[in-house]
Amino acid sequence: GANNVLTAGLYLAREEEEMYKYSGQTGAQTYRYELTTDMTALYLQDQIFLMDDRLNLLGGIRWDQWKYDDIYDSGSSNSTPGKVEKDHVTYRGGAKFRVNDTVALRSSIGTAFWPGNPKWLFQNLNSGATWREANPNLSPEKTWMADIGTDISLTPWQTLIRATGYYGVIEDIMAYTYEAHPSVANTTLVKTRNIGEAEIYGLELSLQQPITQNLSFTGALTLNHSRITEDQINPDNVGNQLRNSPDFWGSLGLRYTRPDLINGELLFRFSDSRYYD
Repeated sequence: GANNVLTAGLYLAREEEEMYKYSGQTGAQTYRYELTTDMTALYLQDQIFLMDDRLNLLGGIRWDQWKYDDIYDSGSSNSTPGKVEKDHVTYRGGAKFRVNDTVALRSSIGTAFWPGNPKWLFQNLNSGATWREANPNLSPEKTWMADIGTDISLTPWQTLIRATGYYGVIEDIMAYTYEAHPSVANTTLVKTRNIGEAEIYGLELSLQQPITQNLSFTGALTLNHSRITEDQINPDNVGNQLRNSPDFWGSLGLRYTRPDLINGELLFRFSDSRYYD
């Protein structure tokens, strides 16, 4: 429409996973794991333009479904468990207001959902020095996050600077626990559990600067912090940061764009340390 864009979509995907383990001495197969995952999603989004397109409002909803089927896990007491289905609805909304030709303000809020690694639901690995125990009652991780930011366009130099602050809460965090096996000596038992909640917040910065008509510089930096606010398994973890959540990461790059000939990009990525325990 003249001031409205409605988008509808359907997403379908199938993943087939296979994993085998063999004895290094005899070559005999010691473990076999197979899984088929069917993913379906329906989404609807509406975007409205007001005040001579200076104000942009957006709202969306998405339904996702996962089906885990054709499961075979030789390490489990039940090597062919029945299929499992999970589904969830997520939402998003946002607004952007162009103050003038130089400054634009924007904000958004949304939810997210992650069903977890399917192996955590089915896989019981009972060989070697490290065993794994399935948790079919594992709850999915649920997240809501909000952000607010600004875009600054310096027209004479075609410079675009973006800054975005964000804050979010993650519920039912999934985490590993490593325990000595209660009945098998010199064996570690790995379990996946929901431990509680965490908050995550930070600042995203980016810069786009043309150098010539076809060559431009890009740079991005995210300053990030996460903190576990609730841990029902180990309360001593409260205050610790999340696994795989570095304090900063970013990239520097050169982008060459010439559609009639060739497009290319040279990108350098960097990241702070990532913690796993």
